[in-house]
Amino acid sequence: MTSNPPETQVTAVSPPSTIPMLRIGLIQMRCEKGAVHENLTTLAHYLDEAAACHIDIIGFPEKNDHMW
Repeated sequence: MTSNPPETQVTAVSPPSTIPMLRIGLIQMRCEKGAVHENLTTLAHYLDEAAACHIDIIGFPEKNDHMW
């Protein structure tokens, strides 16, 4: 005899309006070895996009400016 799993219900709950929202952005980008200027230009582009989206914290790949 097989039994079916119990039905589950997922409910999304919005945080109360008194709790400030923290927006986090993570960037995945290709970093070319030795291309410091190009890598920093790409990084600046993503920083501008994050600022336009009101991102509070942004994470970039390790060693994204020089890739050694």
